[in-house]
Amino acid sequence: MVCFNLATLQLARAETRQGELTVRLALGANRWRLLRQSLTEGTLLALAGAGLGVLSAAWGLDLLRSLQADI
Repeated sequence: MVCFNLATLQLARAETRQGELTVRLALGANRWRLLRQSLTEGTLLALAGAGLGVLSAAWGLDLLRSLQADI
């Protein structure tokens, strides 16, 4: 679920930043630099999402084990 939410967030961010990227290109920014920045942001968000996914899975597993022990 977290991965899906992050993918949606990435798509929304890319769509809203289209104007910003156009302005930066018009001001002389290098395409490679803009691509590298987008890839870096995407990678960091993906790593953060993966970390949160692993933490929530571990928490959920502990919760299920404690509920099973009560039965």
